[in-house]
Amino acid sequence: IGSLRVINSSQQAYSSSCANGFYSPDLIGLGVAPTGGTPFISPDLSASSAPIKSGYNLTMAGLTAAPPSTVPACNTGGTGAPTAAQLAGSYNSTATPSSPGSTGTRYFYTNTLGTIYQLATAMPTHVTNVASPSTGAPIQ
Repeated sequence: IGSLRVINSSQQAYSSSCANGFYSPDLIGLGVAPTGGTPFISPDLSASSAPIKSGYNLTMAGLTAAPPSTVPACNTGGTGAPTAAQLAGSYNSTATPSSPGSTGTRYFYTNTLGTIYQLATAMPTHVTNVASPSTGAPIQ
């Protein structure tokens, strides 16, 4: 849950201060610092596109159409940084147990709106392919 909160706050900071209202399409892009600045997310979450943390596989994907290629992000040009054409209009992120029943029993997802949802069973495909799925209970 903590990692999903970090992803949400990192995406919000990236969107408002770096990407002109758009989002990074993946975790690696959030780990690229703008010139003279610091990365938007910690190295343990941006080292790969699907890091494992606390027994959970984390994923994040940009979902909606990219903006016009004339919209650059402040960290464009760094290794792993998204190009303007790769920026996303929304995103979702999931956390699934690396070993269901052993490392965790709940499944989590969040999206551009920032609410974190939980499911007691494996994630249906529609949850990971849309910006605003209707499955799951919000975490209070």
